[in-house]
Amino acid sequence: NTILTVIDITNTPTVSVPNDKGEYYYNTFTNDEQLIGQWADGKLLYRKVFSLSGSSGDVDIDITDLNTSTVFIDFSHSFIAYTGYRLPLNRYAGTTNWITAGINYKSDVQKINIQFGDIFRTISKTIVVVIEYTKKS
Repeated sequence: NTILTVIDITNTPTVSVPNDKGEYYYNTFTNDEQLIGQWADGKLLYRKVFSLSGSSGDVDIDITDLNTSTVFIDFSHSFIAYTGYRLPLNRYAGTTNWITAGINYKSDVQKINIQFGDIFRTISKTIVVVIEYTKKS
């Protein structure tokens, strides 16, 4: 597995959400960690966007430095883009003859794994993965 080149994305504020102290943070999609609210168990909820580009094969995104407890992949905002197309990154299982790509979270090694179908293994592409997570105490 190969790490692709990280690219910067633009912050786009949309909705403000108060944290447990009544302080407001913009609900942004950015490469920087953002506090976005509170999860059902009372832990603070964070969001981070990973933007990668290149033409390598399968990819592992190491998230050990985030000290995560619970991780959610935001499938509604995660995608693969190439030559004018934007396709969703979904969770797939089975053969590698997919037309797109599959994404999984490996909790035992704290990695987001993206496996590309045959068509996407060697073409130039941009991948955007959005995760939301709580942290270990």
